Amino acid sequence: MGVGTAVGFDSLVARTNRAEPLARFELHTSEDGYGPSDHSSFYKRNVPVLMLFTGSHADYHKPSDTWDKIYNQGLVRVSHYAQALLDSLDAGPKPTFTRARADASPGRIAGGGGYGAYLGTIPDYMQTEGGVLLSGVRAGGPAEKAGWPLAT
Repeated sequence: MGVGTAVGFDSLVARTNRAEPLARFELHTSEDGYGPSDHSSFYKRNVPVLMLFTGSHADYHKPSDTWDKIYNQGLVRVSHYAQALLDSLDAGPKPTFTRARADASPGRIAGGGGYGAYLGTIPDYMQTEGGVLLSGVRAGGPAEKAGWPLAT
């Protein structure tokens, strides 16, 4: 996720995937900088982001998601790929932030089915009690079309 948040991230991700012999993947990318993880707070502050996600499983984010479910060979491959991405970023010029095209399609999360209904809202993950605080809405999303203000 996040290949649209900096000039050249899309080609960097693809080029790194082709060049890393231990870590070639079938990539499903998203330009979007918002998503269900920590990278969203950086993107909100105009910092380019890349977020790697290998997909979920039946125990994902549940108490039954225990250490024995770690696929060691896959973890090694992802680690090699992440290191190669970092090396490429370190060797090149500082990435130039760009506002990514919002990806509101149902299959937006790493080629999967997403997390259900899409409202186009941006949660404030610092709010931990009393419900979900919204920090804004996505440009072109259902909430904006319904008249809610844009995120700043």
